[in-house]
Amino acid sequence: MIPSSSQVSLLTAMGIPVWKLRSMSEKNAEFEASNLADGSALLSKFSNSKILVCHDSQITKQTNYLLQAMMLTIGLPGEAICFISLVELDVLTKLKEIETIQKVLLLMGDGPVKQVFGDESKVETYRNNTHNIEELKLTAIVSFGLDELMLNPQNKALALQDLHTVKMCTQQYVS
Repeated sequence: MIPSSSQVSLLTAMGIPVWKLRSMSEKNAEFEASNLADGSALLSKFSNSKILVCHDSQITKQTNYLLQAMMLTIGLPGEAICFISLVELDVLTKLKEIETIQKVLLLMGDGPVKQVFGDESKVETYRNNTHNIEELKLTAIVSFGLDELMLNPQNKALALQDLHTVKMCTQQYVS
């Protein structure tokens, strides 16, 4: 995501050099991709989680706190959730088969949706349904991205419905 000129000005005024943020995210992506080449690191990362969450916003402490707060709002504890990046989602979808219990995969935003369902896919097409990915033992649920919710607050009620669907699926797999 390329920041607008007003965002760059705001970041500069706050003393945050934009070039440094870009270089840090590129290094993290390279490191992440090399660590996840065989998939075993990814599998161990989410082995104790019931819900995998992938969103197309930059993964930061702030976005993780926001997502955890959203999950706690509907009664899902933080330890049940594992946040995965787009790189990790790519590795996960390329695995042939994983030996794990059924998990819920929450895809937030067009980026993760396109990665799982194809380049022409959109959130609006896939949300409001559950999608079984049998070979990976995942139930995918699609919702709006965090950036979309900030720009269009009227979608927050729909996102809350999606989170309730996540909760129902999680309870179904536990019982």
